[in-house]
Amino acid sequence: MLKSHVDIAGRVEKSPNQRIYELDDLVRSYIAQEKLQPPEEAILSTLKPELSAMRMLDLGVGGGRTTVHFAPLVNDYVGVDYSEKMVAACQSRFRSSLHKSSFRVADACSMPEFADGSFDFVLFSYNGLDYVSGEMRQKALHEIRRVLCPGGKFAFSSHNLNALRQRLKLRLWQHPKRFAAQLIWKTRFRQHNPILVDIWNGEKVVVNDGALDFRLHTYYLTPQAQMNDLNETGFSDVRAFNLASGKIISDGPSLEKNKEDWIYYLCSRITHGLR
Repeated sequence: MLKSHVDIAGRVEKSPNQRIYELDDLVRSYIAQEKLQPPEEAILSTLKPELSAMRMLDLGVGGGRTTVHFAPLVNDYVGVDYSEKMVAACQSRFRSSLHKSSFRVADACSMPEFADGSFDFVLFSYNGLDYVSGEMRQKALHEIRRVLCPGGKFAFSSHNLNALRQRLKLRLWQHPKRFAAQLIWKTRFRQHNPILVDIWNGEKVVVNDGALDFRLHTYYLTPQAQMNDLNETGFSDVRAFNLASGKIISDGPSLEKNKEDWIYYLCSRITHGLR
């Protein structure tokens, strides 16, 4: 979620990414989804013994895909999104089925409506954190940490820069149709991203990777850079989950070499320091 800003007339101007998430066709697509990904199923299973006592904040709730699974199990559920149309769709979808749940418009970078330590569990699924602009990403992490109680859990997914680098390498041995599709994507990628040096030399980069027909700007970083950001922001006990299987990635070297499109993380807010 790229951060909105206030124009000279004092009006809140929506970012390019935010305007995309207000499109009716995208809202209809999101509202039809309800299946969890394997890492989300693993995280739900891991936290299930504690969920009944947890106050949960579901950031970037979209059309309520994760609501279906988590909201009935927690003590209190709040789903938020910076897309007004997504929030309205959720309010309509769950109006009669969930009594301890609410939905509201909010931005992950600034949530003054929630007091410090308001939640025991924050979920930011579907790589929502990667659509926060680069300069605001750390602010979002600090804000998430603020609304979590000490020891509270934070789960999210993020795009893997290793995977992007791998995708940019042409693989001549592929089936002709796959090779042609890859070549077309790579050509369009270069058109939308004329400067590629940061992809190969840096640990973090914002690119137009083709999501929603090249309409979104997406944040990519290496797994180690993500672990460093979490530690510096005040999160510990970080576990990473394999996208395809949902299994925990067992060690640091395996994580750093991982080339899946994105990785799920589960961590805890440290109970001291970083006020």
